Amino acid sequence: PKAAERQGAGGVFFNAAGEDDFVTQGEDDEDNDAMVADLKFMAEGGDADSAFDLGVIYRTGSYGVKKDHDEVVKWWKKAADGFVVDAAYNLAVMFHHGQGVDVDLPKAVEFYERAA
Repeated sequence: PKAAERQGAGGVFFNAAGEDDFVTQGEDDEDNDAMVADLKFMAEGGDADSAFDLGVIYRTGSYGVKKDHDEVVKWWKKAADGFVVDAAYNLAVMFHHGQGVDVDLPKAVEFYERAA
């Protein structure tokens, strides 16, 4: 998905919320659980956009999901492997600034290059 907003490298990430192709939060926990399960199914099947969306959900802790940086990295790596530029950029920022992960400049450079 195309990013709805982008802020500086100080640590605020692309956020796809609000885009036409991004799912909206359900009205109850059951709706949210089903939506997250559907996204996981699609992402595990190779849908890079769904993987990106899952990364956003785990980054923000939305849809009743607890924030989990390991899950963010997992899903954004999968999305970046599927050529989602926003995911590669977000991972670069995380590794560059140590946001939820250890600072790893070689990984940051790798993902910045993939996002370019």
